[in-house]
Parts: sequence; C-alpha cells; structure tokens
Amino acid sequence: VNGRTINQTAQSTDFNTTESSYFALKLNKTLTIQLPVQINAKYSFLDTGLDKDSSIISNSLRGWKIESKMSPNLRLETDNKRMNVLLLTNLSYLNMNYTSIMSSDKLALHGFYLDPSVILNYIINGNNELNFSSSYTHHIGDMVDLLTNPVQKNYRSTYASSGIIGKTSNWNNSLRYQLQLPLQFFN
Repeated sequence: VNGRTINQTAQSTDFNTTESSYFALKLNKTLTIQLPVQINAKYSFLDTGLDKDSSIISNSLRGWKIESKMSPNLRLETDNKRMNVLLLTNLSYLNMNYTSIMSSDKLALHGFYLDPSVILNYIINGNNELNFSSSYTHHIGDMVDLLTNPVQKNYRSTYASSGIIGKTSNWNNSLRYQLQLPLQFFN
C-alpha cells in the first residue's frame, strides 16, 4: 500500500485431550440422578511476526489449561411425559498457566467455579407448551487475550489486547410459550 509492504507470519500448535465418564441412577420411574464427569487438558503455543514499516513486532505465547468438571443433576419426568424438570450443577476446577516469551510475563489462574441451572418444560396440551430456563455461568478468556503486540487482521486493521485474561459471569433467564395450530397453519 503506497509503496509499503506488510508481511506477517503466524504459527500455532494445540494438543488437546478430553476424557469423560457418565453415571446415572434411576431412583424410580420419574426420578433420575445423573453424574457426568469430564477432564480437558490443552497445551498450546502461538508465535506471530509482523514486519511493518521496517520493524518486526513479535508475539510468542506458551501455556496449558486444565479443566475438570463434575455436573451432578437431577431429572424429574412425569409418567405422562408432560412435565420435565432438570436441576443441574456444574462444578469445575480451572487451572491455566500461560507465559509470554517476549515479555517474560506469566499468567497463572486457578479456581473453582459453580454454575447452577434449571430447565422446566411443560406441555399444557397438544397445542400449548411452556418452557423456562435459568442459568448462571462463568466464562474465562484464553491465551489469545495475551497478544499484546499488534497482529494484522486484514489490510486495514491490526489487533492487540490488554494482556489480561478476562473473566465474566452471566445470569440468563428465558421464558417461552409456544402455541401450535397445525390445521390452521399457525405457530
């Protein structure tokens, strides 16, 4: 562009493994206790190089993330299958350890997180259905949040971040009523 040449190189490698197991105990015809267990391990590295205006800007990130999750839940389903209730509790332990080779900054994050949720589905009759859900969730960024030096996203813009992994918590609620009149072609 206008006699300027921009060159960028990038290389990343991930090793990811997930192991899971599931246990269920049916207490009676309507009540079931379920216990899914999962562990996810990921090792990543990311190298970028941006040659712009006769200077080379680099990123070099390494790190791993291990997350173990246990999700005990209770499912209640009536005999006539008109009502279905799911009470779910996600208990997870997250351990992240990332290093920026260029700046020698290290980021270590570990902790327990509890994400409860409830889901209710009720079929009022053949034409009417009511659905309710409520959940509280945690989200945690990843290694790309540590790209403090610029990366060219397209020919007009560059991307860089604060070097801090963001954490957010969300509470989501949903209520839905569904009316279906198939013979009148109305939903």
